[in-house]
Amino acid sequence: MELEVLKNELEITRQKLELASMDLLAKEQAIEKMNETIEILKWRVEVQESMINQVRDISERLLEKVESCQSPLIGKKEIMSVFDKESDFALRFLKFAKANKFGLQVGKEYFIKREEFDKMIHTYLGLKLEI
Repeated sequence: MELEVLKNELEITRQKLELASMDLLAKEQAIEKMNETIEILKWRVEVQESMINQVRDISERLLEKVESCQSPLIGKKEIMSVFDKESDFALRFLKFAKANKFGLQVGKEYFIKREEFDKMIHTYLGLKLEI
C-alpha cells in the first residue's frame, strides 16, 4: 500500500515537472518573440531616423539653391528638383503648404517663402504626410 502511494506521488511529481518544463518552454518562446519584435522596432527607428536625415539634407539643398539664386520664394520647379518628384506632387505640396498657412498663391501659381518652408519642415518633421 505504501509503495503504491509513493508511486502515485512520484507520478504526480513527474507530471508537475513535465508541466513546469512545458511552461518554461512557452515562456522562453515568448521571450524569444519579444526579442525579435524589439529588434524589428529598433530597425524601424533606424529607418525613420534615416528618412528624417534625408528630409533635412533635401531641405538644406533646396535652401542652398534658393540662396544661390537669391530668390525669396520656392516654386514648383524647386520642389520637383529637391524632392525628385513629378510636377503633380510639387503642386500638391505647395497647395498643402498654402492650405496650412505656410504658402501663398499668386494667380494660378503657388509659392512658399524660404522661412515658411523651413517652419513647415520643422513642424511636420517625423510625421507621415499624405500629399
